[in-house]
Amino acid sequence: MTRWRVLTDRRVADLDALRGRLRELAQGVEGLDVDLVSDEQFEQAPDAGAFRDFTPVATLRAPHLAILEYASEALLDEFDWIVDFEPLDQE
Repeated sequence: MTRWRVLTDRRVADLDALRGRLRELAQGVEGLDVDLVSDEQFEQAPDAGAFRDFTPVATLRAPHLAILEYASEALLDEFDWIVDFEPLDQE
């Protein structure tokens, strides 16, 4: 399994819209598993003090890299620079 963390700039992101899109992708993309972080985890994530405050919002997991690439392209198309991705270790 391959995993990527989805991060968003919490200073400008529409968290409800992003979570909704992640749920849609989980239901519509075969092999994609989405684990959303809780509101508490999102709000309590440390602020790095940077101009853009990227905070984890979900973890994507799939058996093939192409599935994660597809999901990330869909998110980038809709949310542009407000989302970012961080590869995690392979299981």
